[in-house]
Parts: sequence; structure tokens; C-alpha cells
Amino acid sequence: MSWNTLTQAHVNAIGSLVVAVSRLEGAVTDLIAHFMGTDIISCVIVTYHQQLSSKFENLHALLHWNLHDTPAFDHISQMLGKAKNVAEFRNAIVHALWFVDDDGAAYAVRFTSRGQFKRSRNPYTAEQIQQRADEALEHVAKLHELRDFLRRQKESRPDQSESEQDSPDD
Repeated sequence: MSWNTLTQAHVNAIGSLVVAVSRLEGAVTDLIAHFMGTDIISCVIVTYHQQLSSKFENLHALLHWNLHDTPAFDHISQMLGKAKNVAEFRNAIVHALWFVDDDGAAYAVRFTSRGQFKRSRNPYTAEQIQQRADEALEHVAKLHELRDFLRRQKESRPDQSESEQDSPDD
């Protein structure tokens, strides 16, 4: 085992993963803005400081609040879970201590010390990391499709505020 540098393919795949998950975070923030009924800038002001895992939890809560009684809820919830899994993989990859063994295999080493000290050591090829980056981009496309569908649905409904203005108490 040595602390040789990663191959260029590993570095490129890790970079692709970081960029893809950043786009995923943007898609999550955009959906949060939709469900909150606000613009993206206001949503960014409120959520920018949050970790992506918290944004996923907030989006899931908003999804549940708005769609829990629809047939699509379970499907969308599962999709969010898979997207969150890719984001967690990104954290494991980015925050790992990397080393390369004498045969050229690259390992991501992670440490935890909550309750007791633990070390994990997992081998990853550049192809495995790139596959997860590609998966993140697939989730971005699906979340954008969901956002666009929800926007079209909202635009096709009559304005709720007009009907609320004609209250029977007037």
C-alpha cells in the first residue's frame, strides 16, 4: 500500500460526481421553491446554508404535505430516496482519504469516532464513480421533468386567489 496519487481517470470521475450532485442540489432546491410557492431566489436565501441531506428531508416533507394522498407519492418518494443515495455516495467519495495499493487499486478510507473509532476501506474504480455521476444526472433530469409537470399542472388550474376573494361573508 502507498499514498500514490489517484489516476487522472479517478480525478475526472470524482470531479464529474461533484458537478453532477451540485446540479442535483439545484433541482432539489427548485422543487422546494415550487412546493413553497415562492421564487427560486427566495428559496435559495432560506435553504442555502442547509446541507443537501436536510434539503432532501425538507423536500420529502413538502412532497408528503402536498401529494401524500395521490398515486404518484410513493413513486416520487422512492425517486427522491435514490437521488439522496447518490448524494450520500458523493460525500463518502469526496471526504475520503484515498490511497492506491501496489497493484494500482484505489481505496476510499473513511473514519468515524461516534461511540467508538471505526475505519472503513472500500475500493472504487473510476468507472464506478463515473457511473454514479451519470446516475446523478439521470436524477436531475427526472426531477426537472417532475418540476415541469407540476408547473404545467399549476398553470392549468384556475387561480385560487380569485375564488377566495368571493367569500360568502362579503
